[in-house]
Amino acid sequence: MVREDSIEKIQLKLNQLIFDLPENQKLDLGSLGYKKLLGKGSPKLKYEITVDTCSEKAKQKIEANGGKVTVLSTPSESSEE
Repeated sequence: MVREDSIEKIQLKLNQLIFDLPENQKLDLGSLGYKKLLGKGSPKLKYEITVDTCSEKAKQKIEANGGKVTVLSTPSESSEE
């Protein structure tokens, strides 16, 4: 059985970011226990985020706000052989 609070720790939505951090804050979400950043919500500040995986929507929102997202794993490309 998977505990619900452990699932919450895997994914983080933009609207769950801590908004009282200083501008240009660098966040390593993996070190905080998060594996994926999702695009729900809008960032209020410019962040530099490092995360294992990130939805395209989240990345676009962070970058549109002047931030940067570093994705550590690349999505697997399906090949038709």
